[in-house]
Amino acid sequence: MVLGANGIDVSSIELKECKKDKTPLSITLIGVAALEEWHGYDRVIQGLSNYYEKRKSTTEQQANVYFIIVGSGGAELRLKSMVNKLNLSQYVSFKGTLHGPSLNSIFNQVDIGISSLGVHRKGLRIASDLKSREYLSRGVPIVIAADDPDIPDVIDFVYRSTPDDSAIDIRNLIGWYESYVKNGGTAENIRAFAAENVDYKGKVKIFVSDL
Repeated sequence: MVLGANGIDVSSIELKECKKDKTPLSITLIGVAALEEWHGYDRVIQGLSNYYEKRKSTTEQQANVYFIIVGSGGAELRLKSMVNKLNLSQYVSFKGTLHGPSLNSIFNQVDIGISSLGVHRKGLRIASDLKSREYLSRGVPIVIAADDPDIPDVIDFVYRSTPDDSAIDIRNLIGWYESYVKNGGTAENIRAFAAENVDYKGKVKIFVSDL
């Protein structure tokens, strides 16, 4: 029996542009979803709260980290309430549902894509998240929690979080991202991986020969 994972049309997704005005001490995360509890974006928000709270007690210069949330759904009100309660409105923004050029423009501003971090809440430990595949097709490094059959255990543009409800360790995430950039990571390399590993045209060859 062959276990098939989700595939997408990589060529239909626009590669992100490199930010020409990139600020060294600024990192922007993005989450695009129909906002349900299993997306686990609360883990990122709590992580940001922990990060900024700890930053108050140090004179060391540290990165500003922002989180852009695109989409609407059942978890939206709770996430907004959480942001307000934790006084994170200057760092977390909600853009609603976006498509086409508006969505492409947002992606040109971001550094890291947040995949579904709460699929364990549905009792899953393995997931072939379409969100991950779309981010990779755009050339965006990602944060995942569940195992993905298409993504090797060790790969430089994938940050692996624990599959639980713990807050994301933002300082650790920053260190990983800075190392990735320092080692020459590029959007083109990530997209090449996507074309090779998550494009549907390659996946159907498992089932159909001479396509």
